[in-house]
Amino acid sequence: GRYQMAAWLHQQGATLYVDRGDLSQIVRETLAMPGRWLGGHLRPARYERLDIDVSLRNWKKIQWHRNHALQSGFLLDQDQIWVPATIRYQGRALRAQLRLKGDLADHIKGRQWSLRIHVKDGQAILGMRRFSLVAPYVRSFLGNALYYQSMKAADVLAPRYDFVKVRLNGSNWGFMAMEEHCAKELLESQGRREGPIVYFSDSDLFSNRA
Repeated sequence: GRYQMAAWLHQQGATLYVDRGDLSQIVRETLAMPGRWLGGHLRPARYERLDIDVSLRNWKKIQWHRNHALQSGFLLDQDQIWVPATIRYQGRALRAQLRLKGDLADHIKGRQWSLRIHVKDGQAILGMRRFSLVAPYVRSFLGNALYYQSMKAADVLAPRYDFVKVRLNGSNWGFMAMEEHCAKELLESQGRREGPIVYFSDSDLFSNRA
């Protein structure tokens, strides 16, 4: 029905939030899709590419915990296991660890699963050692990018945010948002002194909901 169509349009990058009850808006957005697809593929653009490789044994572990999280509707702490990975970036093979990332199931639905990545051996990608790869629609496409830029313009500490092309075990995952995680590089990149970073844990909240 129209509700499923509106949700699909949101995932595909509708220019505005699609009201699930507005049939005329759903039709307009659907008709505009082919032109946006052609424009995005014909315009020359350069984006960094990350080729991520995980052994079959460890990827099956990730898949098992993803399926378990989909059943409960939440990605709980016990499903956020770390596995070793190799990331090929600009001709280098970097050792890393990765796990599933997020709280709600929208992070792990579809073909683009949210991943938290730690690059090892003091190496970095785009200046970041700890970052997340997230499907763009989960982060409101350009919404988060504009929000973070506004924070920086007001001299408020904000993570770096970019878009990269991702391939995982040879499968094309397409464009994903690359969002910096809290670490000393976040402070250094914006002229802050190194210090403790404190945050509230919400793991009990989602465990109780599950």
